[in-house]
Amino acid sequence: MANLVYHLYVNGEMVKDTLEGLDVTKNFSVVIPTHNRSELLMATLDCVLLQELAPSEVIVVDDGSTDDTPAVLARYASRGVRHIRIGNSGHLAARNIGLREARAELVAFCDSDDLWQPS
Repeated sequence: MANLVYHLYVNGEMVKDTLEGLDVTKNFSVVIPTHNRSELLMATLDCVLLQELAPSEVIVVDDGSTDDTPAVLARYASRGVRHIRIGNSGHLAARNIGLREARAELVAFCDSDDLWQPS
């Protein structure tokens, strides 16, 4: 964990650049914005949920998908994945909504086509 570096910004100004003093083992959210990526989303969610250091919550913001994204996400509801559906507003709007809805002190963003390496 000593090699892990992050940047915490408040109102556009960096206020921290290490994890010193933060207990990431108990309180972090993962926000995954998505749009029409149902064929990739399952692999992304599996990678996030299988991390040794599990997030306290996973939020997927569906940015108006017209594919079977809602059906894919319904399969993950029992595993604690929150699904927020919005009208197509763009990737940044989906990220911001996820950030606003996150309950944890720290938030990690993961694109819906990303695969996290096992930790």
